[in-house]
Order: sequence, then C-alpha cells, then structure tokens
Amino acid sequence: MNGSIMILHICFLGYICIGSLYSNMNNFMRNDFCCRLEQLDNDMKRCTSSHTKYYKKRLRDISKELSDCSMIFERIYKACQNFHRLIELPVCYTFLFSFATSATSLFFTFWQYRLTNVFLWGCPVSCLKVCTDILLMTLAAYSAVNNGEMIKNVNLYTVNISDRYVKWHHNVS
Repeated sequence: MNGSIMILHICFLGYICIGSLYSNMNNFMRNDFCCRLEQLDNDMKRCTSSHTKYYKKRLRDISKELSDCSMIFERIYKACQNFHRLIELPVCYTFLFSFATSATSLFFTFWQYRLTNVFLWGCPVSCLKVCTDILLMTLAAYSAVNNGEMIKNVNLYTVNISDRYVKWHHNVS
C-alpha cells in the first residue's frame, strides 16, 4: 500500500510542477509580452514611417522572443507527454490496487463489526486518506491541463503588426 501511495505523491508533485511551468509562461505572455507588443503596435501607429530601422529591429526582437516562447511551450508539452507516458501504467495499477484494497478493508471492517460489535477505525481512515491522495493527484492533473490550455486564450491577433509583416503572422500561428 505504501508504494502505491508513493506513486500517487510522485504524480501529484509532477503535475504540480508542470502546472506551475505553464502558469508562469502564461503569466509572462499575458502580463509582459502582450503589453510590450501592444506598446510596439501603438508606437508604430503613431509613427509616420513604420518602416524605420528602429521599429523593424524591435519587431524582429519581439518576433524572436515569440519564437523562443513557442519553443519553451513545446518543450513543456513534450515533458508533460513523457511524464504522462512514464506514469500511465503505474497510476492505473495504483488506482486498481487502491480501490481493491480499500473495498476489501471496508468489507473486513464491517464484517468484523457485525460479528464482534467492535468497530476498527484504522481501515476507514486509511481508505479516506487514499481517496484524498487520489483526489489531490486528480486536481493537480486537472490544473496542469487547464494551465496548458490557457495559452490559447491569449489573443495576439489583435495587434495590427500582422498586416505589415508576413513573418509575424507565421510566428503567431
């Protein structure tokens, strides 16, 4: 039973780490990158000649940064896939073993109570702990998936840069 609980704790920590990586990247994209992008767009709209070297350099820098962010998201996604593939079978066995052990323990506890009128509290508390560990791991996995999907909500198409440079449109895609 301790080994299966350890697998659940490892999965919990792994999914918390993946969710944290996604959350930090989402915060960077939403709070830092998009603000600088909007500022560049406003500067380019106010400028009479938008083809100056300064704005082209800033656009290249932001475009390179977007490519780097895209590469980081891709690496996080691949790490998440590898982690999931690594733990998929052990977690499946852990769920089966935990539920089978809990059901057997609860059956034995109620059977013992029916025969002797003595209720053993250790088994139901242990079953409750296992269910809590499963719930925590499930919530951590849900949080990681939810944070991974959040980047789709960052709207980079509202900036008019895509009308001026085709490469920007390719990077955003």
